[in-house]
Amino acid sequence: MRNSPLQRKKAAETLRHTSTIHGMVNTPTWRTWRNIKKRCFTTSYEYYKHYGGRGITVCERWVNSFAAFYEDVGERPGQEYSLERIDNDGNYEPGNCRWATQKEQSRNRQTSFMVTFRGETRCLAEWAEITGIPYRILFSRLRPAWSVEKALTTPPKPHRQIQEVSKDRLY
Repeated sequence: MRNSPLQRKKAAETLRHTSTIHGMVNTPTWRTWRNIKKRCFTTSYEYYKHYGGRGITVCERWVNSFAAFYEDVGERPGQEYSLERIDNDGNYEPGNCRWATQKEQSRNRQTSFMVTFRGETRCLAEWAEITGIPYRILFSRLRPAWSVEKALTTPPKPHRQIQEVSKDRLY
């Protein structure tokens, strides 16, 4: 469902209104709040098609109140964090947003290779970290239809040492 013209107008008005009551205008957290509204309501914004154009919106509580947004998500924990929607198809709303690092966000994309093992679903990159088996090995194992159990529990073969070949043997 696309955002209504009234919702877009209301959001645009709040974007223009820069109240200093909270004293946080132009802080990283405030800019995040402003930008999620631009993504969802400003049709001329370059990334609108990935957000508002897909029907993603900002909850009514946050659209008109930075204070409510701040109360729900808190201060951005650090420079390496940005706001993530836990459900990529869900809206910007309490319970679906959290501060996350780029690494955490890259594991929560529609294109992530998700694997369920022993009742736990994680992206393949995370399973690679947990098991110590390189991602490329796990990926190559799962593509030809190894079972998840076998792929995640079979240690990789040790690397074979490459023997140096004398130049005269090459000709």
